[in-house]
Amino acid sequence: MTNRTGILVVDDTSAALKLLTDILTAEGYQVRPANSGELALASVAAKPPELILLDIRMPGLDGFEVCRRLKSCEESRDIPVIFISAVAALEDRVEGFALGAVDFVSKPFQREELLARVRTHLELSRLRTSLEARVHERTMELRKAYDALRESEEKHRSLYETMAQGVVYQDAMGRILSVNPAAERILGLTLNQMQGRVPADHLFADIIHEDGSTFPAEMYPCMVALRTGAPVLSTTMGIFNPVSKDRRWIQVDAIPCCPPGGTQPTQVYVIFADITEIIELDQLKDQFILVAAHELKTPVAIMKGYAQALQRSAEKISEPRRTMLDAISRGADRINAIAQNLLDISRIHRGQIQLMREKVNLTELVTDVTNRIALRTDRHTIRLVRETPVIVQGDRERLEMVLTHLLDNAIRYSPQGGDIDIALVVRDHAIIVSIADHGVGIPPSKQRHIFERFYCAHTGTPYDFGGMGVGLYISKEIIQRHGGRMWFESKEGKGSTFSFSLPLEGEQSA
Repeated sequence: MTNRTGILVVDDTSAALKLLTDILTAEGYQVRPANSGELALASVAAKPPELILLDIRMPGLDGFEVCRRLKSCEESRDIPVIFISAVAALEDRVEGFALGAVDFVSKPFQREELLARVRTHLELSRLRTSLEARVHERTMELRKAYDALRESEEKHRSLYETMAQGVVYQDAMGRILSVNPAAERILGLTLNQMQGRVPADHLFADIIHEDGSTFPAEMYPCMVALRTGAPVLSTTMGIFNPVSKDRRWIQVDAIPCCPPGGTQPTQVYVIFADITEIIELDQLKDQFILVAAHELKTPVAIMKGYAQALQRSAEKISEPRRTMLDAISRGADRINAIAQNLLDISRIHRGQIQLMREKVNLTELVTDVTNRIALRTDRHTIRLVRETPVIVQGDRERLEMVLTHLLDNAIRYSPQGGDIDIALVVRDHAIIVSIADHGVGIPPSKQRHIFERFYCAHTGTPYDFGGMGVGLYISKEIIQRHGGRMWFESKEGKGSTFSFSLPLEGEQSA
C-alpha cells in the first residue's frame, strides 16, 4: 500500500480554499490545495493523501464525478472523502454516501465541527489502515503456518504409511479408528475388519505371553494405558496372523493422549514392531542353552564323583595330589553351578520355574548365608547392621541362591575390601533386604541394563572379574515370582546397594 500523507482540499472558490487550508495548517496538518476536479485527480495519482475534503459544485468535473473516479481506482478507493457543500438537499447527501463518501460538512461551516470531523475520520482511516496491515500480516503468518502444517502432515502421513512399525489409533473406549499399512500386514487384518472394534472383543485370536500363557484382554497395553493414563512400553505379545497362518511376535508400546490440562486419556496410539525373527532366534538360543546345560551336568557329576572317591582315600594320596583333587572338586562345583544357572534361565524364560513354598525364617537364612560367605574372604567385614526377625512364604533354596549371588557380587566388586552391610527392615507389609558395598559401583550408562540376561556391566574394564551376567537376572525373576521386587542404587566409585522386598507371611497367596 502506497504511503499516504496530508489532506487534499478541493474547492473552486479561492476564498473557501484558502480558509480551509489556513484552518487545517494552523492545526499542524499538511495541506495540498486543488481548485478543480482535474487537479484533484492528478494530485491523488501523484501522491495519495490520507483524507480528501471535496466541494460538490465545481465547473468541469464536479465533486460527485471526482468521487466516482476515486472509488473506481484500486489505489484511491479507500481514501476517506468528506463532501463540503452549501447545498444541503437530502438527495445530494444520499448520492454522496452512495458514491462512497464518509461524511458531509455544510457551508458555512463551524471551525470546531470541521476539525472534529477531520480528526475523527483521520483516526478511523489510520485505525483501518493499521487493522488491514495487521490482518494482512496475520493472514501471511497463518498462510505460512498452514503451508508448514500441510507439509508436516504430508511428511507424517508419508512416514505413517511407509514406516515398518505398525500403528493403531484408538479412542477412549479402545475402539480402533485408524491403522497404517504395516499394522494391516503384521496383524493380518484390514482397516475395514478392525475399524470401530475393540481389540479385547475377540478381534485377535489366541494372544499369548512369551511363556505361552494367555494374555488377558484387560491387560492389553492399549487398555492399561487408557485405564492408567501412563505409557506402557516394550510389551511382548504373541498373535495369530490369519493370512500367513502362523504365530507372529510383536513388541508393543501404548502411548495415551490426554487433552491439555486433563488426566483422563481420550485416545491412545499403539506402536508395535514384528520381532518374530528375534523371538525365534531367542528360542533357538534357549534350546541350545537347555541342551548344553543338561549335557554338562552328566560328565561333571562323574568328575565330581571320582574326585570325591579319591578324596575318601586321602591317606594313600600325597599332599600335592590332594590339592589337585580339591581343585578338581571346586571346578566341578563351579561348572555344575553354571549349568544350573543355565537351566534356571531356560525355565524362567519359558515360565516353567517351580517354587517349593514353605515358611522361611528369613532372618535366620540371611544369617546362615552371611556366615558361610564370610569364610570366603579375609578382606571384607560382612555386618548385619539392622536385623528384624521375620517369616516369609517362599522357596528356601531359591532365596538362598539370591542372597548368595548378591553377597558374592558385593565381595567381587569391592576388591579393596571393606564393610558389606546387610539390613532387614519391615515396611508396608513387606520385608526389605538390602546389601550395600563400598566398591567400584556401576557406571550410569550401564545401569539400565543391569538386570538383563548375559549382561556384564564391567566387561572390558579393570573390574572384569568374569561371570556370565546371569545372576542378577535370575535373582530378580525369583524375587518377582515370590511377589516381591528388586532394585538397586549405585554411584560409580562409591559402591552399590541392591535391595529386594518380599511379602510378609500371610500377605501373599501361595
